[in-house]
Amino acid sequence: VCEKIKKTVVSAMVMPVLGLTAGALVIPFPHWFTGKLRGWGYLLEAATPLAALFVPMGVIWGIVQYTPKTGVLRKILDGAALRIPLVGRAVKQLALSRYFRAFHTLFKAGVPVVRCAEMSAEGTGNAVVREWLRPGAQSARQGHPVSEGFGREFPKDFLDIWLVGEESGKLEQATER
Repeated sequence: VCEKIKKTVVSAMVMPVLGLTAGALVIPFPHWFTGKLRGWGYLLEAATPLAALFVPMGVIWGIVQYTPKTGVLRKILDGAALRIPLVGRAVKQLALSRYFRAFHTLFKAGVPVVRCAEMSAEGTGNAVVREWLRPGAQSARQGHPVSEGFGREFPKDFLDIWLVGEESGKLEQATER
């Protein structure tokens, strides 16, 4: 399931990245064609915006792949990843989708709600999003709905789905969506 989500996120990012790349190559073309850019000027003009996009993405990808999955460094890195234009939204959506999918699967299997919330938060793949979700398990442990623990960082569209599931008694179906 996580591989399917990853493929979906990657495929959704292909067109915007290709569009940005094409734009970076096309925008300086008239200046090159009219002779205002000579020699390496065209390549430098095209490479500057591409470097601003691809270098941070590459650095963060490398750090994510080669650093521990927990700890302060991971939390700083995951927080930075959430702030990257385009990428941050996809990272957040992926982490929340992982939470919902794990919660749905565990809840459907009959695992108690508190344990579902705890285990699902651990499976988000993002330390910052995990911290957003942990209070949900604490709320459930105290006998309150899981949603009461979700803070203002929790996206409203996801919260609305969750609230409908809790109020209707169909949390399993809501988390599946």
